[in-house]
Amino acid sequence: MRPFGPAPPRAGRCAFRRGGGRVHRLPPEIAEEVRAGSSLSAALEARAVVDPASLSMIRAGEEADRLPDMLRSAEAMLQGRIAARTKAATDLLTPVLTLTIELLVAGLILSVIGAILDLNDAAL
Repeated sequence: MRPFGPAPPRAGRCAFRRGGGRVHRLPPEIAEEVRAGSSLSAALEARAVVDPASLSMIRAGEEADRLPDMLRSAEAMLQGRIAARTKAATDLLTPVLTLTIELLVAGLILSVIGAILDLNDAAL
């Protein structure tokens, strides 16, 4: 049995529904392999488009006939990784940006003070 059921009516498309009802489309070359009878994990592995942990989860889901559940689990795992990386990048960039802004403000203040002192010297 194919993991996504019969091919969708539109040519060149292969889609599946998640629990929330959203439709996710596979890239055309992967969709063609799946339609031709290849497993999703084999098609993804041949193109190296997912990390090994997700690939293992997809393979296990295919073997246990629980692919939708494993896709949701892989998605949650990847979203967690993305959130952690985004937080780490933000945590690293925040002090750098703060210091840069502080230096710009200090430069602006010094230039204003210099201009005021120059005007004061000219008035004398």
